[in-house]
Amino acid sequence: MHSELVALRAQIDRLERTLAVTIFVALVAAIVGTPIAMRAAGGPTKVTAPFTVVDASGRALLQVDARPGGGRLVIYNTAQDRVAEVDASDNGQAGHVRVYLAGEAKPKVSMGVYDDDTGGLDLAGLEGALAQLTGKGIVLANADRHPVASFRQTMDSGWMKLWSDGLPKTELWTDSAGGRLTIFGSNGGEDSGGNSEAATASEALTIEGQTGGLAKMTFLANGKPRNTLGVSADDAGLIRLEGQNGNRVEMHGGNGSFKSYNSAHSEVAVMGIDGGGSGIVDVRHRSAVGGVRLDVSDTGTGNVKVHAPPFEIKAQLGTKGEKGDVCVEGGKGLICLSGVAIKSFIPW
Repeated sequence: MHSELVALRAQIDRLERTLAVTIFVALVAAIVGTPIAMRAAGGPTKVTAPFTVVDASGRALLQVDARPGGGRLVIYNTAQDRVAEVDASDNGQAGHVRVYLAGEAKPKVSMGVYDDDTGGLDLAGLEGALAQLTGKGIVLANADRHPVASFRQTMDSGWMKLWSDGLPKTELWTDSAGGRLTIFGSNGGEDSGGNSEAATASEALTIEGQTGGLAKMTFLANGKPRNTLGVSADDAGLIRLEGQNGNRVEMHGGNGSFKSYNSAHSEVAVMGIDGGGSGIVDVRHRSAVGGVRLDVSDTGTGNVKVHAPPFEIKAQLGTKGEKGDVCVEGGKGLICLSGVAIKSFIPW
């Protein structure tokens, strides 16, 4: 009986050793044969893609695979919808992160690096709208990806622009000389199909600051200035009115003048203040020479001068002492009428 017990115990020992070896070999085979190599806590871990991590129910939690530029990681929810994605760009120079709403193909949040080497964040808005934050600034766009607002930085200057119906409406920017505000108008044009896409925008009003503390406001039509209000370079108020036919009127605060220019840009009429502080009116030929001048002498009496180009006086109406005087230059001399006497200075 004793010998049978000894033999049975020896057989059990052999079975235990055989089972232990079998279990060890199975574990090694499982560790080597699976995609994830399980190591000691302090050692390296290496994973061969593609692979999928699942939960206890076999549902995918995340998936890793290869892309042209590197790797891609996709995260799923419990309903097996893709909710997040991280991957390398096609050229392998940058990474991207995208967050999805369950069941949708377009991401709600995208973050990465753009082709101009600036970081960017895209946020999806309501009804397909988009907000984009980059290293240059912020852009708000509608569902057609047409911008509706933009806030940008260029070098040391700021810039803002607003659109409506795909056309610019307002622009604000600054530079070393000052700031500028532009308001655009639309021609309201339509194409043959009645679509407003044929409409174009042009500047309607600009307000700008210039070097030296000067400021200017300009009203435009069809892209051309029609009314300008500002400060001139000689530190005086200036108003300029321009017609479609090329004529122009200027009011200058420095000499209190009103000037009219024809379409050839010639100064043909002037009303203002002369160097002595008295009033003066000039009406000139279309070439800006010759014409009539009305002025005031130092004694306070008025004078009318008719002159030929460039400024040769041919007739004059004024005073001589306390008497009125008219002088006319003829072909051979000068004739003057003083009071009741007629004097002739004609060389014979």
